[in-house]
Amino acid sequence: MDLYTVIQLLNSGKSLQEIADELEMRVSVLEDKLSNAAIVLENGVWKYIGNSAAKSLSRNVKNRIKVLKEDEEFVQRKKVIKNQNENYHHDLAYDLHLKVRALDVSKLTDKKSVFFIPELYANLKKISKENSYKINVLINILLAKGLEFYFGENK
Repeated sequence: MDLYTVIQLLNSGKSLQEIADELEMRVSVLEDKLSNAAIVLENGVWKYIGNSAAKSLSRNVKNRIKVLKEDEEFVQRKKVIKNQNENYHHDLAYDLHLKVRALDVSKLTDKKSVFFIPELYANLKKISKENSYKINVLINILLAKGLEFYFGENK
């Protein structure tokens, strides 16, 4: 089925859902294909708003519908959301591992007593054993990252 036929079916009263079911695709996929082909709904009528109707509307709906150069100015792209923090590292476990390896253990000489609730201490001990980290190194890294985050957010 070509895009021209889809427009005719939509304008004759068939719903997007019915056509999507007939084509065995999701409605959202059909909507994306229509959008990429510069086909819009205006005042209850489906129309092609591009410059090359013959070329654009003759494409098969089952195939991938890319935006044609002739239609680019008429197609509204979805906004791509970019991560606001460019330096964000997605593998946090690897990031922690690198920080533990980079820490000079000889600098951890100042001894202070710190008290934890039993569940928190058990979690710290478990993470420490699973990753073969010294518990004081792990606590130092976690506190440093937490303070970095806290002061970074409150500037």
